[in-house]
Amino acid sequence: MPLQGNLKEMSLANLIQVNCQEMRSARLTLEHAGQAGEVYFSDGQVVHAALGNVVGESAVYEMLAWADGAFVLDR
Repeated sequence: MPLQGNLKEMSLANLIQVNCQEMRSARLTLEHAGQAGEVYFSDGQVVHAALGNVVGESAVYEMLAWADGAFVLDR
């Protein structure tokens, strides 16, 4: 069952930290102001991120600035 919530309650930085500490493999989907992004984890490491045409670290940094929005974490 996926974990769902709002970035106001749990920030992207916290979501990344928890997944890395717990060595999880997962897909994190984020939505904010009509934009959708994804962050992929493999054994606790961020292995891919995408936000529209932006990929990699740049996508993560853009999404880290989001103070609100929905997330779904599928393990």
